Amino acid sequence: MKKFITCIIFLFYLSFAYTQEIESHFVYFDSDQSQLNDDALDLIENLSIRCASLSDYSMEIIGHTDEDGTHSYNDVLAKKRASRVEAHLMGMGVPAERMTVQSYGEQQLLSFEYLDQEISKSKNRRVEIILSFVVLESMEDLLTHLETDPVQFYSLYSEETIDLLLSHGTEIKIPANAFVFENGLPVEGMVELEIKEAFNYNQFLQHDLTCMSDDRLLESGGMLYVGATAGGEKIRLKEGTEMEIRYPLQDVKENMELFYGESTGLEEPVNWAVAEQPVGITMSSAGIDTDWDWSPILEVEIEKKDYPRFSVRRMRAKPTKPKAPYEPRKPVLQKKENIHVPLSRWQKFMYSDQKIMTLRDEKFNQHVDDFNKAMAKYERKYDVYEKAKDEYEINLQSYFSDVKEWKNEVQLKFDEIQKYQEEYRNYNYHMSGYHALRFLNMKKDSLDQEKLEAMFSFLLYSTPESNSIPFYQKVFGKKFRSIFREADLNYRSSYNRYEQNLSPEVAELRTKFNQERRKHIFLNKERISSRDLGNYTMTSAQLGWINCDRFTNYTGERKQVAVNYQPGERYYLVFNDIKSMIQPRREGDRLVFNNIPKDMKTTLVGLKIENEQAQLYYEHVPFEKEVSLQPQFKSATISEIQEVMQSLEG
Repeated sequence: MKKFITCIIFLFYLSFAYTQEIESHFVYFDSDQSQLNDDALDLIENLSIRCASLSDYSMEIIGHTDEDGTHSYNDVLAKKRASRVEAHLMGMGVPAERMTVQSYGEQQLLSFEYLDQEISKSKNRRVEIILSFVVLESMEDLLTHLETDPVQFYSLYSEETIDLLLSHGTEIKIPANAFVFENGLPVEGMVELEIKEAFNYNQFLQHDLTCMSDDRLLESGGMLYVGATAGGEKIRLKEGTEMEIRYPLQDVKENMELFYGESTGLEEPVNWAVAEQPVGITMSSAGIDTDWDWSPILEVEIEKKDYPRFSVRRMRAKPTKPKAPYEPRKPVLQKKENIHVPLSRWQKFMYSDQKIMTLRDEKFNQHVDDFNKAMAKYERKYDVYEKAKDEYEINLQSYFSDVKEWKNEVQLKFDEIQKYQEEYRNYNYHMSGYHALRFLNMKKDSLDQEKLEAMFSFLLYSTPESNSIPFYQKVFGKKFRSIFREADLNYRSSYNRYEQNLSPEVAELRTKFNQERRKHIFLNKERISSRDLGNYTMTSAQLGWINCDRFTNYTGERKQVAVNYQPGERYYLVFNDIKSMIQPRREGDRLVFNNIPKDMKTTLVGLKIENEQAQLYYEHVPFEKEVSLQPQFKSATISEIQEVMQSLEG
């Protein structure tokens, strides 16, 4: 049984290669309102216009309230405000998938140094719009950002056999103790692998890859980069050691060869040098007439298992954080000279200074009386506040203790779900063997060879992990993702490949099935097929860029495609019927693609950066012997460029 090694995998998205900027905008609301005023509408309109000029962006919309009203009421009001802003942005053309919405009610109050409390409250009645966008400063920024798949990093031990399944389905097997330093000394301990896969045009662009071997056109079956370091030093495969590579399942074509990437050092694309090594093709066993010998498989006995039951109870809600008591505001005694006596113009003219002073004294005395009453009220409120504050501190400590206990409980629930999922997967795998044997006993004389073999195909592959989300929802509710984030956990994604913990009976069945299958195919195809059907297999004695390609060997008429270009523009000729993409050569003030098969369908794609925004041009090339094109660029988002490249896949 093939066992995928357990290792640390870092997904590294190359986000450092381009500049990410963040802007915050605020929409303010009247008290107890979620309606957008004129200022808010103007801000949203300007923001939507700005978004339309960006190549790539995301927007976070966060609703808030002031402290008036109950906690639950403010939560609802904050959601209404955030949703109202989102809806209006959508109406102005901002796609829903670009926006995320959340609300905090009165939980994130901002403090302002205003004497007027109403002004402070007005600043908290807000929706914050956080705009994150990419600034494309160079063509390299654009190419890096076109592909969202990460470069893959693996940390593992050189003394163990390395058996990896990559994100796009490529499999790599490297023998134990295969690495040496550049000086030939053996590598011991941890090694770091950097791996890139390139199977589509977006990935070709990201890694600046084209399909040319010197001046000959190639058709690609997939490109792969494998780099290795130990202790920060570059390492290589030792002499006589090869790594096995199996490309993902695809429509196989004959005459594929192994190519190694050569760098010219002149900022030119990688040139592919043929390794004089043919690529193996694992063939489907369909059409083989010789009968299997099913008797060794029929000897295996598998008992029926009971269906595992899911009995994990519903998780309790997260403890609610106690609300801090509001400290009463201490009254202020104004000085007598600051007391204002309101007088009309006639009174100011008729009253003497003594009269005005008497009025001020009366008003000040009234102010003192009011102040004394307010101070008495303040002292009573402050006594209540002090008690509430002490109680709050106690409740806060209890809250932290409850949250810690709650997180531990979440982890236990998580572990229980994972344990059940493992039981469920193993049950399914075991019962697949049970039913396949029953079917074989009943139908071995009436069904053809291919259908019988298909019944046991589950033994050839590790199966996908069953969907965990319904179980998470049953235990944690629909907000299980936010619960996991609050508990600092990462829920396992659904449908990861999973290698079964085989029962002895199924392990025996799998071994005998694979033995008979390999024997059967070897006798009829003179080749032992690999574990997967319908893919390319090869061995490589060196690291770096590795390509599974073939020469097109086109014998028809050729044509030339010329492009009038400006500095900073980059062009690619993409073939629509085969997987191939090339770059031009510069001839004077033109870029030229030479020796292009005249009758092959091709598309010219141009990219450039203008005012920090991506510009795209693409045009189908006419079937003429000499073609001269005048590109007309248009603004495009990252996703629009990706969609165009995807549409050109052969």
